[in-house]
Amino acid sequence: MRPNIAFDDSARLLVVLHAAAAIVLIGAATHHALVAIGYLRGRFKVRLGRIYAATVLGAYGVTFVLGLLAYPRYRYHVRALYLERCEIWASNLFEPR
Repeated sequence: MRPNIAFDDSARLLVVLHAAAAIVLIGAATHHALVAIGYLRGRFKVRLGRIYAATVLGAYGVTFVLGLLAYPRYRYHVRALYLERCEIWASNLFEPR
């Protein structure tokens, strides 16, 4: 008998959206860092800095929430059924006992 896992039916879509949000987050954080380096060189692009900061904040929130929603399926299908049986060292990397 298979257990009832939250968001099991939509887990693939959640993971794809999580990855897309993470890509946006990485891009916005990189651009924000480049604007910050420009501040050090005397080029002040305040509007761009605010836009990238807001984008980082929003993308981080979306990435975090999508990761939370996709986690139950990972916890059961990947960690419990595979990692804890075959690759215990990998299972303990992020969640030590």
